[in-house]
Amino acid sequence: MTGNNILNWKQFVRLLGWPGFYFGLAMVAMAAATYFGNLFIGISQGMVALCMIALIVTRIKAKSEEGDEVQSGLYQSPFRTWRASSWCLLGFFFFALISIFATTAELESPISHLRGLRYFIIVFLILTIPFTRNFLNSRKIWVKAMAIAWLVSVGVATVSGLIGNFTGFNPILMEAPAKPGQASGLYGQPMTYAYSMQCSFLILLAWSLTVLKGEKRPLGINRLVIWGITCVSGAGILFSDARGAMLGVAVGGMAMVWLFSRKLALIVIATALIGGGAYILGTKAEPGISVSDSRRLSQWKTASLAFVKHPIFGVGFDNFERRCADLKVEFHIPFDKFVVKVEDGKRKRVWFHLKGHAHNNYLSAFASTGVFGGLSFMAFLGFWGLESLRSRNARLFVFPSIVAIAISGTFENTFSDSEVLSFYPVSYTHLTLPTKRIV
Repeated sequence: MTGNNILNWKQFVRLLGWPGFYFGLAMVAMAAATYFGNLFIGISQGMVALCMIALIVTRIKAKSEEGDEVQSGLYQSPFRTWRASSWCLLGFFFFALISIFATTAELESPISHLRGLRYFIIVFLILTIPFTRNFLNSRKIWVKAMAIAWLVSVGVATVSGLIGNFTGFNPILMEAPAKPGQASGLYGQPMTYAYSMQCSFLILLAWSLTVLKGEKRPLGINRLVIWGITCVSGAGILFSDARGAMLGVAVGGMAMVWLFSRKLALIVIATALIGGGAYILGTKAEPGISVSDSRRLSQWKTASLAFVKHPIFGVGFDNFERRCADLKVEFHIPFDKFVVKVEDGKRKRVWFHLKGHAHNNYLSAFASTGVFGGLSFMAFLGFWGLESLRSRNARLFVFPSIVAIAISGTFENTFSDSEVLSFYPVSYTHLTLPTKRIV
């Protein structure tokens, strides 16, 4: 041991045993499951949670057996690694939990709503025993394994989705895409795929830029592989036809270029303004708004009125989508969807209220968890962005993704989408927060 609390490999294994090794494997599995759908994501997250619990038990046992010198290397107060964003995220989790208990009588299945908080629990578990995060980040083999697993997930899901988009048959799912003409990876829903992929694409883009400036084989991965998967993921977002995600990528990419080179950023901004202005002037505007936009406005209005009526606890975490149609009736919102039925040989439109989420992260947070939950969510994003700017690891890699989340989150509800939320545990705990080398 040294004054820097550095533990060698044998000491780490002796103290943590196999739970530490299995935790590493579980994190690799979670990275690999990122774009393979809810089932694989849920299994990998369960593996991570079980390993974290085993590590906590091992930690308590080792703490009673080892001396103060070893304890100082592994068992420093976990809250030393917490930043303002961590406390804000904990605040959101707390108010989301309170909103569920406060609205239990109105929930069909409170357990399903509690299950939706599992992503945040994994984050808090990793924050509670930070030496595991330091261990993974400082052992190149684990970092490389997680990176390769994530690249495979991005590549396989996106390529299969693009094939399905152009041929009408997804070779991995062995079926036609849920929405022909829109790339959706393996999720089935183009919106879910695109809003999740925007963050991965921006991280890949940052990685590609750093490769251009220096190392030819970062983590032993050929740079051509990195560039290839970056291009493929960008194509996946483009052909998903998710406008909000594309806008998030555009603004997040602009933030990345600004961090990379401010002169280049000014050139890109000027070019975008000129090109965008020319496109707008040359496009004939059609009167009115699209069906998609009118439905989104209806969701926004309903969520706003729901918050006004339930300002303290909201309607319950992850409950707005289930109550949306009833709330529209209560607030006298006009019908916003119809189906065509044939009766007596005549086609007839049958109108009803659309169920769905708020299509806005901020309105969803306020409507579902009340004023304190909404403010906690906004504070989390704000502090996370500021902290990533100050972090050497996260400045180029994570900050643009946070910008993209902030922008695209005004058009889609992603903070309660299980597939999209799978991005947060690793990006927040492993890239943003400070890491101390311990092995």
